[in-house]
Amino acid sequence: MSTWQDVPLYKRSEGKSTLLYLDDKEQRLNNRYKEVDETGKKIHGLLKENGELLRVENYDTDAWRNYVDYVDQMVSEGFRKIIHCNLVFFLRETDPAQSPDPLFESQLQLQVKILRFDIRGKKKTRDLFLGTKYVIQSIDG
Repeated sequence: MSTWQDVPLYKRSEGKSTLLYLDDKEQRLNNRYKEVDETGKKIHGLLKENGELLRVENYDTDAWRNYVDYVDQMVSEGFRKIIHCNLVFFLRETDPAQSPDPLFESQLQLQVKILRFDIRGKKKTRDLFLGTKYVIQSIDG
C-alpha cells in the first residue's frame, strides 16, 4: 500500500499537451483495483498465518480481536494516505497561486439548425432561449 501513497492515480500528459491524461483511465483504475484486491488477499493470508504461528485456538478472544483491529487501523490509515495523495495532486494542479496549466480541455459545438439568433429582433427571443436550452440539455446528457 505504501507505493500508492506517493503516486497519484492520475497524471498529466507528457510532451506538448500538459492536460490530465485520461486515455488509460480504465486501465489505471482496473490495475489499481487489482492491486488493492491482491493486497487484501495477502493481508488476510498473513493474518491467517500469524494465527497459526501464534497457535491461536479461539479467534474470538479479545487479544486476537485487538490484533485484527490494529491491522484494520493500519489499512484504514493507508487508504487515508492514498486519498490524501490524490487530493493533494488535484489541489496543487488547480491552485491559482501557482498559475497551473489547464487540466481539461472542453469544446462547445453549436449547430446552426438548433440555435437561432436574429439581431434585428424579428424572430422571437423564445426561439433563442429554446435553442440554447436544447444545446445545454445535449451537453448535460
